Amino acid sequence: PTASKTKKPNFIVCQPDDLRFFEEWTPPPHLPNVRVQQVEVYPNTGLPNIDRLRTEGLQMMQAYAASPMCATSRYSTLTGRYPSRSAINREDNLNNDVSRILVPNTKLQDVTGIPDGNDCSENNLAILLKQNGYRTGVTGKWHLGDDNDQHIYTSFQDHVRSCGFDFAESLYADNIGGQWTSNSDPFSHNMEY
Repeated sequence: PTASKTKKPNFIVCQPDDLRFFEEWTPPPHLPNVRVQQVEVYPNTGLPNIDRLRTEGLQMMQAYAASPMCATSRYSTLTGRYPSRSAINREDNLNNDVSRILVPNTKLQDVTGIPDGNDCSENNLAILLKQNGYRTGVTGKWHLGDDNDQHIYTSFQDHVRSCGFDFAESLYADNIGGQWTSNSDPFSHNMEY
């Protein structure tokens, strides 16, 4: 077949949050108050299409994160950059010898006045995929946006779409909290549990 008729492969990137050191991610990941060893590796979830993606697709079972924190790791996956190289972090650390890696500094946002500072509108995986004819989408935890817009869902979705995603639904902006969980509990970071 000619190059123009070659079908591009579909792919899904699943990124778990805050795994412990050398902890394997086997769906479902660690549940609150359940030891990892007690979770069946691939339970019959009643989700045949998801199971078919797993069994018939390519699984890359070994990966390394550029940072152990949720948002900083997610930033690196989407941009291919170390978290310390985010536009916001470079702006905040212009006169420092050492750059601190903090969640608030690794947002997918454009920063004017910083060379190559368009993390949202140019320098990320979603933009690259769209430039190559893909439709893109994101669901789940984002934690890469402006804290001012995250409480207005439509504004939050607009920000995510402005970073190259055609589809942006079932999102949550940040870690979930409340009296029923704590920030040290992995359940606070992963609504999918």
